Amino acid sequence: MPRSWGLIVERRSGTILLVFVVLLVALAWANRFAQDDAFISFRYARNLVAGHGLVFNPGEPVEGYTNFLWTLLIAGGMAVGIEPVACSFALGLMCFVFTLLATYQLAGRLFSRAGPRLLVVVLLGTNYTFSAYATGGLETQLQACLLTAVAWLALRLFEEPSSRSGTAPIARATAFGLLSAAALLTRLDSAVMLLVWYPVVLFGILRHGTVGYEKSRARPWIQVAIVLGLPTVIVGAWLLWKLNYYGDLLPNTFYAKIGAPGAWRRGLGYLAGFAATYWLAPVLLTALILVPRIVRRCPPAVAMLAFTAVLWCSYVVKVGGDFMEFRFMVPLLPIGFVLATWLIIDVVRRPVVQVILVATLLLGSVYHAWTYDTGRTVFGCAVPLRTESFRTLQGHLSDPDENWQRVGEVLGELFAGPDGDVVIATTAAGAIPYYSGLKTVDMLGLNDRHVARHGTVLGSRPGHQKMATFEYMTERGVHLVVGHPAIGPRDPAALPQSSIGHDYGRFADPAAHSQPVPEGATLLGIPLDVDHQVFVLYLVRSDWVDEVIRRRGLRQMTFDEVFGGR
Repeated sequence: MPRSWGLIVERRSGTILLVFVVLLVALAWANRFAQDDAFISFRYARNLVAGHGLVFNPGEPVEGYTNFLWTLLIAGGMAVGIEPVACSFALGLMCFVFTLLATYQLAGRLFSRAGPRLLVVVLLGTNYTFSAYATGGLETQLQACLLTAVAWLALRLFEEPSSRSGTAPIARATAFGLLSAAALLTRLDSAVMLLVWYPVVLFGILRHGTVGYEKSRARPWIQVAIVLGLPTVIVGAWLLWKLNYYGDLLPNTFYAKIGAPGAWRRGLGYLAGFAATYWLAPVLLTALILVPRIVRRCPPAVAMLAFTAVLWCSYVVKVGGDFMEFRFMVPLLPIGFVLATWLIIDVVRRPVVQVILVATLLLGSVYHAWTYDTGRTVFGCAVPLRTESFRTLQGHLSDPDENWQRVGEVLGELFAGPDGDVVIATTAAGAIPYYSGLKTVDMLGLNDRHVARHGTVLGSRPGHQKMATFEYMTERGVHLVVGHPAIGPRDPAALPQSSIGHDYGRFADPAAHSQPVPEGATLLGIPLDVDHQVFVLYLVRSDWVDEVIRRRGLRQMTFDEVFGGR
């Protein structure tokens, strides 16, 4: 960069940062989407506001969410009349802004000049995954914001000696403790990164604690007490409440997801897919080639950030990644781009190579945004990309051939009986239960204690490892089994070839075809619009459902009629 340009950047860094943030927020808004899983939290929040408690079904305390603080924030918005999708978008975009600013400050621990710090912000904000998850409806961006701020404060507490005058050290320790507690309340797996930053902070406080304290050596221990005590009290109180309210310390989703075979292989594929689709190979190869130089030039801050990145990646491999488009990478991306920028600016010496690496990171994001979808290969290389793209996640809710939001609305309009006793079961446990308002059995067990612990094991796909059986659904009095919503045309002649699938397994365990549909169960075709209908299994008989079928003229079909005896 010419010297004159460098001076302008340094003098106008605040203005340039503001312009970049505004443009990156506009990009995030352009990439906005909503996903079905967010409506699980929305349903818990709505029940809380309605006075039923933090539950999926009133009267059934099960912790089927993993984002306590986020759910409370959504509930707060709903309590004042803000629609939950709009509320989640507003909160997510605010967190996105704060994450960019915290990343700028974090980069300042490695770079004294504004130019590299601004580069980190641009690389982070233009990353398609990071940008899209500014919305989506889940807590992803809130967790990233909190953990990035925690990392920045940790490095400050580690590197800067305490000052004798003023309250800055106490304030930083308080902020670190509160943000750490908030991160854990947002997602318990935030503890993975905190395992790195807590020893760093405590060592830094004790190492610098006696500087300037000739008259009193007590203040370092006050900081230690704050750093340890605040999250212990806050998180401890929350865990005790959970134990009393739900009967478990861990969320129900933990039990629904443990025990899946081959999870680590899926996790490795998840990381490999992220690296491949974002063209990260040149940066990773450069780091590998320059390991001796990195070791010689590596400051403590870089070592700590790198260790955090390795630990988080190990966690992602252990849990098998995720089925959503690289959601678990978002909390790591601020640290990752700080490390990548340090490698490019401070380790790589040739300007041409620096430009190529920066361009690769930017173009890789463009390539990913244009081409990524479930199951694609990269340059002919069969990388196991087993995540649903943002297009797919949004399509579940609004595409005419899926339209889970409309399915929920129609079920609620038809079957919200006078006693509210119609029970449905579905694998899509977000928008359909939310918009229907009906009591729901989550067939994948995330919101069902029995299925999470005793459901049939299907495989290793995260969040889809276990399934409810017909026997259990019958015991629960499930009237209508939606399963994975099967949308087909309203033309009866096209019914056998419709998207209902080739067998009834879509309504229950698709891997257990030996499990027969209970005798007497039938299929209902429920119109959604002039062109589409959804097919549901009428399992347990109900006078109210029978009345709706008669009054609305719904078509009721036997399996022989639909599948020709298959």
